Amino acid sequence: MTAAAHARALELSAAAIDFQLSLDEAAELRRHLDECETCRADARLLRSDAAAIAALPGLDAPERVRTAVLACRAPRRLGSIQPIAAAVILAVLTLVPLSATFLSN
Repeated sequence: MTAAAHARALELSAAAIDFQLSLDEAAELRRHLDECETCRADARLLRSDAAAIAALPGLDAPERVRTAVLACRAPRRLGSIQPIAAAVILAVLTLVPLSATFLSN
């Protein structure tokens, strides 16, 4: 099999965790995984990682983060990047301490 076929299988395996694949995509992935032990193992690891992440406790953002995000809020204008920037800041400030805790265990 080609490197492109393996990359496609990995892409479909990752997408299948959060999204429903089309019938054609699901069949393509199943055919590849039926023939490729390496990609089967990679798909198992992806599912295992997703399950571990889903099992983590939810955390409220610290007050300083909520305040910073709300301070960035402005009236929505078409094409405004501010809501996206605020979401990225919130995600980073919340996930960095969480990932440090998760990785230390």
